[in-house]
Amino acid sequence: MADDKGMLVSWTETNPTFDTELREWFVREHIDERALDTPGFYRARFYDAVDAKVEYFATYETENYSVLTGAGYGERVGNQTEWSRKVIPQLAVLDRMTARLTIDMMHGVGGAVAAVRFFPPQDDAGQKKLRDHLRDTVFAPMVKLEGVVGVCLAENILEAANATGAKARALGGAMPVLEKVEWLAVIEASTDQIVRAAARDAFGPEALNAYGVESAPQIGLYRFVYGMDKRGN
Repeated sequence: MADDKGMLVSWTETNPTFDTELREWFVREHIDERALDTPGFYRARFYDAVDAKVEYFATYETENYSVLTGAGYGERVGNQTEWSRKVIPQLAVLDRMTARLTIDMMHGVGGAVAAVRFFPPQDDAGQKKLRDHLRDTVFAPMVKLEGVVGVCLAENILEAANATGAKARALGGAMPVLEKVEWLAVIEASTDQIVRAAARDAFGPEALNAYGVESAPQIGLYRFVYGMDKRGN
């Protein structure tokens, strides 16, 4: 797993009077700042809720996971832009994952994503069994479905997530302290109708019970708003 790509994920929400500025910050500064100007990052995307508990969802991909634990990114988090220092304290919700992309079947850009959150078994053997099942039995056929353009598995790393979360809290953000390993499946498709069906079929309330997932996965559906990829694809 040492060479896995990294993915930073955030769910954010603010009060209605500040909502327009939050969207503008994402589209006019933050996505570009991460994708283009933060060492080791190469792609960032911003989404608006179609059917989800939290209004905004964003993903930031890195060439390898070590970028998210390195000094360069840590310095950026601790020295935010002036606009970021204004926005972050206004967030009513700031939920993040600092994760390894242990399964990466993503490519291109789709119009919508499903963000599927769930708690895997907390032991290595149980996680390997679940990871293998998702890769071979769930994701491999899923990416062949009409309209599905990609899927990945992001596994949250508690130490890194809590370290960067502490810096966000220092700016006034509402980032919680995490106590359990959580996983995220991101399913990308051409429309929210297609991604809804793919997520529902693969991650129903009892779909992963046999693999140690005791609680039903939480599925959020989002529509693509803006993205930047320094590689040009």
